[in-house]
Amino acid sequence: MAKEVTFGRKDAVERIRTSDAKLMASGHDYFFQRGIKEYDRELGIESERIVTALIEKHGMVNVLDVGCGAGNYPLELEQAFPGKVTGFGISLSEYTHQLRNYHVGDAAKMPYAADFFHHIVSLDALDLDPRPLDTLKETIRVLSRGCKAFLRLKNGDGFWERHNQEIREMIPATYANGKLVVQKL
Repeated sequence: MAKEVTFGRKDAVERIRTSDAKLMASGHDYFFQRGIKEYDRELGIESERIVTALIEKHGMVNVLDVGCGAGNYPLELEQAFPGKVTGFGISLSEYTHQLRNYHVGDAAKMPYAADFFHHIVSLDALDLDPRPLDTLKETIRVLSRGCKAFLRLKNGDGFWERHNQEIREMIPATYANGKLVVQKL
């Protein structure tokens, strides 16, 4: 069984527990067991090609899945490639994660060094977050220079319409069909 680490104060942990219960009760697909193929289809990417290219460039890579749900995507990458693969989520449920690095916490305050991750993915986490711009800023903070984050937004058109100017002021970004790609230069 993977070691589950929780970051944050007690009030934040209680907020996370409440969010977890709401997610389960709502029937949201946060807990679906999506693997690499599903992520690639949803994000329009080829994860194995991206990670292979990053390994050639950097040697070892650090991968982050923000809102990792069941954790299959990072687990498959962890088994296939050298480097550190981390799943970050809000679930304190008894869902069993096989990941060595599964962290529970507030995605707007992740406990990682700046410029640490070479490849970041996320499916719908910004849609579920009460402070999506703070989470996006934090995702950008932990993203390594010269690397990209791929984020799918279920309600992307509305999010992009409301926040595109702020996002473009933060970082180079492209948006199309519910997919936000940011690159840290």
